[in-house]
Amino acid sequence: MTDAKMSGVKPRKQPKQNRSRQMQADILEAAIRVLQQDGLAAFTTVRVAEVTGISVGSLYQYYPNKNSILFDLQRRIMEQAWGQVSAIMHDETLRGRVKICKINDLFFRAEAIEVRQMGEAIHDAEIVDAKAQEFAEIDDQVLVLFADFLALNGSLDAKGDAAFLVGTLDSMGHYCAA
Repeated sequence: MTDAKMSGVKPRKQPKQNRSRQMQADILEAAIRVLQQDGLAAFTTVRVAEVTGISVGSLYQYYPNKNSILFDLQRRIMEQAWGQVSAIMHDETLRGRVKICKINDLFFRAEAIEVRQMGEAIHDAEIVDAKAQEFAEIDDQVLVLFADFLALNGSLDAKGDAAFLVGTLDSMGHYCAA
């Protein structure tokens, strides 16, 4: 996807003031409520603005369309999960098996949260997200981290094993959370 097309799904601005950051958080919380209560078919910027208690024009200052809201919800979930995975992998007090079990649990919880918050919209968001450069960079970081871990633990094909492990965890998380 080109940068021009991606600009249509990215948030318009990153708020700097507390009030603006709170407004953006309120919009995202309202978006989750709309998805949970009304489903994807009723998920519109007008409906999200209504639930937030703001004008649609105010919402458009932050998000150009409903896909950009979905993108930002997915981005935030991924960033939180990445921070947690990184912390587990760098925790020198944990043995390898314990790290994998903790990360497995994390994947399942993250997928369950996504499905609970976004419902069917998660699939649309993931299709868009898969083409986003920032998500590709996070995916690359995860694979490198897992490959390094697996190489230290005797893997002969650390990159391949890491891709298999991440793919399996992701697929199982989706399957179990759906």
